[in-house]
Amino acid sequence: MKISVHTGWLIVALMVSGSREAPGQATKEPAKPAPERPKTATNTTAEVEAQFFQFGGGNLNQFITKLRDQFGKEMFELIEIRGADANRIQVPKMRVWLADGVRTVFATYNRISNEGDGFLGKWIHSRAPIVGAPVETIIFVGPKASGADGAAGIQVRAFSVRGISTDRLKALEELIHDQSRRLQEDIAERSGDAASAEGRVSVHQGTGLLIASGGKTYVELVGTLMDAFRTLQEKINSNESPPLQAKPKVAEPR
Repeated sequence: MKISVHTGWLIVALMVSGSREAPGQATKEPAKPAPERPKTATNTTAEVEAQFFQFGGGNLNQFITKLRDQFGKEMFELIEIRGADANRIQVPKMRVWLADGVRTVFATYNRISNEGDGFLGKWIHSRAPIVGAPVETIIFVGPKASGADGAAGIQVRAFSVRGISTDRLKALEELIHDQSRRLQEDIAERSGDAASAEGRVSVHQGTGLLIASGGKTYVELVGTLMDAFRTLQEKINSNESPPLQAKPKVAEPR
C-alpha cells in the first residue's frame, strides 16, 4: 500500500523531534565537586605543651612551684604539707599528659612513689562529684620512716667528755652539727631518708657526759667523731705533759 505524502512528512517530523529534548525537560547537570571539609587550625607548640605537665627534676618545693605556675595560685594555696621537709625530698623528672588536669599529675606522682616503696610521699586530694570540677583539698603526706633494721628509729648513746676543755667541747659540737648537715644532704640526693641523719647532742655537766639522740645514722656519726676526737685529745695531752724530771742526787756523807 502506498504511503501518502502527508503521512510521510508526519513520520519524518516525529523522527526529527524525537532526537531533540522535549521542551521543559531538565538537562543533566555536571556533578558538583564535594564541599571541602573545614580546615582545622594546626596546634601550635605552646598549645601542645599546655596539654602536658613537665618537670625537670628537683626538690619538692620546686615541684610545687611548677604546679603553681601551670595550674594557678588558687590551686597552690590549697596545698598543705604534713610530716615532710620539702627541701629534702628529691622529685625525679617527669612528663605527664594532662588527661584529668592536676589530678593526673598527683596520680602519676603517687604511682612513682609506690613503685619505690613510698619514698616520695603521697598526694591526697578530694574528688568533686562533678567531672572536671576543681579539687577542693590538697594534702601532701611525707614518706613513712622505713627500715626493718631500726635505722629510722630514735637511738640514744652517751660519751664521756671529762678532761675536754669548754672551747674544745664547743668545737666538737660544731663539727658534729656540720657533718650531720652534710650527711643529710648526701642522703637526700640519693632519695634516701635524711631523717636518719638528724639528731642532737647535749652535755651534762654534772656527769661529764655528751648525750647523742636521733636517727641511727646520726648516732653512728657522733660515735665515729668521738673516737677520732679522743685519739686526737690523747695525743695533745701526751704532748702537753711535762717531761719526767730526774731525781736530784743527794751527796753521800764521807
